[in-house]
Amino acid sequence: MKKDVTICIGTVGYPTFNKCYNICKDIYETDPRVKELVVIKDQYPTSAWLNKMRKSCNTTWCLQVDEDMYIAKNAIDELLGLAKKTEASGRSVLNASGLLFDIFLETNIGSLKLWNTKVFGVAEFKDVQGSDRAFAKDATKMGYSNVEIKSVLGKHDSAPSIDIAYFKYKEYVLKIKKFQGMSAANKFVKYFEKKCRKKGLIGTFAYEGALSGLSSENDNKTKNYFLNKKSNEILRLRKKYNVSPEAI
Repeated sequence: MKKDVTICIGTVGYPTFNKCYNICKDIYETDPRVKELVVIKDQYPTSAWLNKMRKSCNTTWCLQVDEDMYIAKNAIDELLGLAKKTEASGRSVLNASGLLFDIFLETNIGSLKLWNTKVFGVAEFKDVQGSDRAFAKDATKMGYSNVEIKSVLGKHDSAPSIDIAYFKYKEYVLKIKKFQGMSAANKFVKYFEKKCRKKGLIGTFAYEGALSGLSSENDNKTKNYFLNKKSNEILRLRKKYNVSPEAI
């Protein structure tokens, strides 16, 4: 069996990384199709780590794993099967994707992606919100397309700490505003308030982040962990709720 898959994890030091890495390491050691397990550290903003991933893969396929994802053992099997089946039908695949179960939201979200690295040499991830969408838009002009399945291929730990919860859902709402409009953002925040009530302090910070996303101007940039963890807004919020400093 050909070793033609790279698993690539991007990390900026989230508390979820060790669990994510250990799961991926087990798959790397047991799946004969996986050639490399690559960890890309401390790249800011998000587009920087995605471009480092783009340049680090020497296989036909690259599984992009964010450090807050706990992927299922059958994830590569499902996505690789979909990609190869699609290409056998004559279509050029940019990425094959599946769903993840979000632990905080308690619902399925998108997505875990297996990239065709042929495109990595002719396009790059831009420092804009939804950089993967922009990348896909560029790739479609070259005849590539995304394919997806509705299978749940792992879990997404979107809010493991108060600081991460705040910035995750601030950006989440900003993206809804950008891609779906203000009405959709307001609808989500109304639903989200009920969800957060049951989640304690992390829920409080997640909801504060969503409210901030509603009121903030969209700078159309990808996440920058370095700026987030040093920002005055998170320090003010900790003070408001009398929370001592903790690592993002």
